[in-house]
Amino acid sequence: DEAISNIVNNELFAQTESRYRDFVYDNYLAVPENSDIEYIKNTFASRLPRYDGTNITDIADGIKNILNESAVYSLSPGKTPSQTDLTYYLLVENHKGYCSHFATAASMLARLAGVPSRYVEGYVIVPEDFLDTKQPNGYRINIKDSRSHAWTEFYIDGYGWIPFEFTPGYNE
Repeated sequence: DEAISNIVNNELFAQTESRYRDFVYDNYLAVPENSDIEYIKNTFASRLPRYDGTNITDIADGIKNILNESAVYSLSPGKTPSQTDLTYYLLVENHKGYCSHFATAASMLARLAGVPSRYVEGYVIVPEDFLDTKQPNGYRINIKDSRSHAWTEFYIDGYGWIPFEFTPGYNE
């Protein structure tokens, strides 16, 4: 605890964190300017509160409600037309998507509400994956493509990037 306190109270750390926060707000609130996003902003994001630094749960719950009302999970949602924004296609036209669609839409809605957000991809790994995988220098785990996943991260001042899950069925 004392070591962490010394780091957090360190002036250099504070300056670096402040510069990084400025970078985050300059880069992770950007949204495309087009009619699809304008429609999303007016129809969906207008239902979300503006981020005030304390209401992240309200915004996350609002995004989850919008997504649950507007789209269902599907491994075969079809191809997004090339001239159509993915968030618009999910929420307005097709209403079907998988994790990358939900994470993209959640990131866009968060940004429109003033929350710095980013789309993240990786793999879901559970404790059972480590059973019988011990090697001399660590573990070797074979993860199938079906375990790939996408989610959204929000930047919370003083905490950093925090993962949020918006894909139906991945609530845990």
